[in-house]
Amino acid sequence: MFPTTATWYFWAFVYDASKLSRTSYRGVYSSLTDTALNFIGSGPVSIGVDLNGGTNVFSGLLDEVRIFNRAFTSTEINAANNNVYPSYLRSSQLTYLNFDQQLGAVVLDRSSNNNTFVFRGTGTLWDVTNPLCLPTAVKIIIVPSSTSVFVGASIVVSVNIVDVENNVVPSFPSTSVTLSLSSSVGATGGGVVSLVSGQGTLMVTDYFPETVALSLIDSASTLLDVTSTVNVSFTTGPLYQLRFLSAPDALAGTSS
Repeated sequence: MFPTTATWYFWAFVYDASKLSRTSYRGVYSSLTDTALNFIGSGPVSIGVDLNGGTNVFSGLLDEVRIFNRAFTSTEINAANNNVYPSYLRSSQLTYLNFDQQLGAVVLDRSSNNNTFVFRGTGTLWDVTNPLCLPTAVKIIIVPSSTSVFVGASIVVSVNIVDVENNVVPSFPSTSVTLSLSSSVGATGGGVVSLVSGQGTLMVTDYFPETVALSLIDSASTLLDVTSTVNVSFTTGPLYQLRFLSAPDALAGTSS
């Protein structure tokens, strides 16, 4: 199933009783059941081992395990493969195990449900030398170099892919987003922003006094939250008056 050892792979297991249960590797559904299934009930969940005696054990490492209460589409699975979990997906999250504690026999659930997972068996529990440690990208934000400038001046607008603490996520695959300018007169500089290593920039200029609203459009379907908006004020600069004073006449009848 795994073509190369010592390599991290992303797998999603989708159960949808109204359709078919599916297995997905990197967003491509690779298997379907012959008939729809309808599991009803509750009970313990085992990860990496079967429930019937625990004789079939996964041989490898697990990290970044999440369980949701809804089936994902192929687009959402591709986003999850890039560790993208927008707010509407995180709200359906039942369990999130990031395995970052690296000690003890109980795995902490980082979701709001605080489920309890306990290691079974006597083998090595933690591998601290090969962590996956992927920061979760949740949104794209606008960071202008200034929110108030004189007309005719340009500002640098940074567009950043960030986690929940607004830290840039450099591991996010290269993508793009569209910077939209709401201008009643004629601000320039909006358009597609290429995001490489989680960041991109554009220059915005306006030669008229006005407030320009900067917003984002998820034109590349990243599924990230792009509701970030920033207002930038372009104002007239201070007025300077120049006076030319003539020097005192050196000689009568002459001027300077």
